[in-house]
Amino acid sequence: MSINKLIKGYQNFYKDYNESEEHLLKRLENAQNPSTVIVACSDSRVDPALITNANYGDIFVIRNVANIIPPCENDYSTHHGTSSALEYAVRNLKVDNLIVMGHSNCGGIKALMDTDLSNGADSFIEDWIDLMKDVKARVPKDLSYEEQLSYCEKEGIKQSLQNALSFDFVQKRHDKGELKVLGWYFDLTSGKMLQYDAHKDTFIDLSSEDHQI
Repeated sequence: MSINKLIKGYQNFYKDYNESEEHLLKRLENAQNPSTVIVACSDSRVDPALITNANYGDIFVIRNVANIIPPCENDYSTHHGTSSALEYAVRNLKVDNLIVMGHSNCGGIKALMDTDLSNGADSFIEDWIDLMKDVKARVPKDLSYEEQLSYCEKEGIKQSLQNALSFDFVQKRHDKGELKVLGWYFDLTSGKMLQYDAHKDTFIDLSSEDHQI
């Protein structure tokens, strides 16, 4: 996509926004009230708003490489970008749902699987994916490479869910039943979204129209 196509897209948006007195975004001008925060990958193919057919103001989106929620770090010194956005969504916006949304063919997870981190990180990306080194260690060695990637992608979601609950503001609202903490996995090949079922330790298909939580 060329930059001119992006500019034209914005111009079409502006025309619609300028001509509509009832444009939804105008009603949200002074405040937002999203019901859900989604921690998603920066991958250009997996925009959570597009995949969920969300409208303006529906979701608060946090995106980073490999949709990682780091563990809580009380010294506030590193990896605080995602943590601060998560804190704002849960504490200030008081969202009802927290979703970690991973996906197939994830470049960040592939980098994790392909990089030797035993001697320390040598780039910003390596330092970031090093947060998932324990996940990499859990991947069965008897799987094919493609199966290992898929396994690691899903295990990464589970680890981020665990990390999310290491933040007291997440844990407290979750324990009170005020905040659902969910893991989703989007399959680029099939278009199906899978949701992690902690009781069965498996991912279930959300594509059926009668599936509700």
